[in-house]
Amino acid sequence: VVLENDYFEQYYADTFTIRFYWNNTLDNQPITDPDSVTINILHLVDNVTTGVNYHDGWYEVTIDTRALGMVVERQVSYYSIQFTMARSGYAAHEFVMAVVLVHETPTKLVIDSIDQVNWTDEFTVTAHLWDTVHNVLIDTPAQITLTALDSKYTATAFNDGTGTFTWVIDSDEWFSGSTTYTLQFNYTLTNYVDGSNSTTVYIAPIPAVITPDVSQSEAITLVWGEEFSIRVNVNQNYGTLKAPIDDLIVHYVWYGTSVTGNLQGLGNGGYLTTVNSSEVDAGVYKVMVFSYNKNYTFTPWNLTVTVDAVTTEVLASETELYGLHGGPSFTVYITYRIGTGMTFAGRALKGATVVSDFAGGQVGTWVEEEHAYKFIIDPSTVPPSEVPGTFTITFTANLTNYEKGTVQITLHVSARTALSMPNIQMEIDKFAVLYINFTDITNGVPVPFEAVTNLTITTPQRQFTKADVQVADDGRYYIVLYPEYFGDIRSEPYTVSVSIWATGYQEQTGVTAEVRVIETQYHILGYTMPQSQLRLILVMTGAFVGIALLSAAVRRWRIPYQIKQINRALKAIERGKRASVEGIKTMGQIIAELLAPGLAELDIAAPVIEEVREEAGYEEILSEETEELLGELDALEDIGGESAEPETADFESELEAELAEELEEAKEIPSEEPTSEEPEASLEEPEAVPEEPGAEPEPEVPEEVLEESEPESEAPEEAESEIAEPEEEDVSEAEPESEEVADDTLPPVEDEDTEGDGSDEFLSEGTTEEE
Repeated sequence: VVLENDYFEQYYADTFTIRFYWNNTLDNQPITDPDSVTINILHLVDNVTTGVNYHDGWYEVTIDTRALGMVVERQVSYYSIQFTMARSGYAAHEFVMAVVLVHETPTKLVIDSIDQVNWTDEFTVTAHLWDTVHNVLIDTPAQITLTALDSKYTATAFNDGTGTFTWVIDSDEWFSGSTTYTLQFNYTLTNYVDGSNSTTVYIAPIPAVITPDVSQSEAITLVWGEEFSIRVNVNQNYGTLKAPIDDLIVHYVWYGTSVTGNLQGLGNGGYLTTVNSSEVDAGVYKVMVFSYNKNYTFTPWNLTVTVDAVTTEVLASETELYGLHGGPSFTVYITYRIGTGMTFAGRALKGATVVSDFAGGQVGTWVEEEHAYKFIIDPSTVPPSEVPGTFTITFTANLTNYEKGTVQITLHVSARTALSMPNIQMEIDKFAVLYINFTDITNGVPVPFEAVTNLTITTPQRQFTKADVQVADDGRYYIVLYPEYFGDIRSEPYTVSVSIWATGYQEQTGVTAEVRVIETQYHILGYTMPQSQLRLILVMTGAFVGIALLSAAVRRWRIPYQIKQINRALKAIERGKRASVEGIKTMGQIIAELLAPGLAELDIAAPVIEEVREEAGYEEILSEETEELLGELDALEDIGGESAEPETADFESELEAELAEELEEAKEIPSEEPTSEEPEASLEEPEAVPEEPGAEPEPEVPEEVLEESEPESEAPEEAESEIAEPEEEDVSEAEPESEEVADDTLPPVEDEDTEGDGSDEFLSEGTTEEE
């Protein structure tokens, strides 16, 4: 027996055929008519009885797995089918077997769709189990377990032989409204593949309604912070059901905000709560009352609530400020508090926004100690072009749920000023103008005189007001002052004090300037000198002139008469006239006078010696003696520094003492240096002395050497020079009645300032001790 196919894989409930060929092995001829055919499924009771003989050696058998009981264990089972053919005359053939592998048959569960279910309704669930290989409902025993996820519902249905399964469910018992549930189906059965499937069902909530209680108003008006009540009833509204609903969470919400709250259940569908209006800002609101429950859909109820702002008041610590541009700032405290008649009246409101419209806007700073808002008002922030000026500052306070409040204060800003005056001096017999610089330094201009409200000018003797003051073209103020407003001339200055008050400007008080009252001034040759100094100069000049004249007279008086005659003679000679002298003793008279005292002691009368001289011409007088005397005078230049005789020194000290007394008052007055350093000395008239034997005769003094003193009109200038340095004069006082007779003739004196024959100046103003 040769099998066409000896291995088969089939699903449970399949029906399939097995073909085989039977022939002899001698000539391979088919055996067509078997005596017996046995097809045995090992381990099964039943054999295959259905088959077809094609009488050509081919045979075919039909295998029905379900009918033959070829069940599937553990998803797959193996079966062996043995073929045995027999015929008389033929030997038994070898063992022939076909193997069949049987699988579980695939399935599917088809669930009928489920419509929306209203909560509290009952609904039915139907499912069908199909053999997907043979496309038939499975009628063999099977069970399907239905589980509603997210709920406690679970139920098992068994196959009633039709392959259809059914469940009936009460929704309000197992489910909540407003929820979609998943229904999970799990089934198991033999010889078929186990499986599962699922579907969903939506449990819809039923309608409910919220209505106000009979005691509830539908509109409320109150002040922010006050309370009000809300009371409602909640009932079902589904079909004929109007039952109250308890155990709900009923809410209220201020519409347009996130502020919400809950109502407390009273039973029998009633709910109540108390609401504080401070939960929201002041305004007009809808308060919506609603609830949320999965089993219901609620129609909310709305309440109109008007929340008015709390009455407030705003106070300022200052009502009026007077400031100076560039001066100190002011601190102003603004109190923003709950108004009178309100709950918590007078309580300061912290956290508000308080602003001012000054200096571009300022925001106040809360000061806990003051329970107020602090502002710094600086007058300097006002533009200088607006100064001086008066300004109204408005403070605005604003806080949510409270009335906006304002308060105003007045700020007067004055311009900074400067008051200055120059120190002045006036002559005792004249007036002076005091200019007053009252300047607006904020704007750099003079303060208008019209703005001055009060002005006082105080001197030691008078006080003046604004009416006494005038305005110059340049804006300065001025007043004319006289010496009698102050007092007499004095070295210390007087003081004038000025105080000015002006509207819108900084006041200036007690500003002072120095005023000196001086004596009359004279202007001479471009120089200015006071009257007293001019008087002093005139007095001193007169004194100088007097002293000079006196000095010249004294000096002239002190020149011996003989010298004067000699000087006169010299001048006559210079003018080309004949020289003549008067009152000069002759040589014989001089000798007689010298001898007289000694002869008198001897009781001898003094002889009269007369000198007989011939008339001589001008040429004779200037002959030999004159030439000799000039030679001797020339030699004086070589001995100008020699000291005088002791007797001459004593004579000079006496003369110096006398002049010092006369010039005591004038020695302090400066004067020019003497034009000549020629020393002066008085010349005594020498007495005749007998000539010693061998002594050189005394030279005669030529007339041209002796020069008469200059006229008295020229004396002041020279006298002034001599008085300026009296200690440099070396003049010996010589009284005519106490003349001393020198032992020797006067030595020649050299004038250091004289060159050549300086005889013209030799005795012009006096003589020195050397002379």
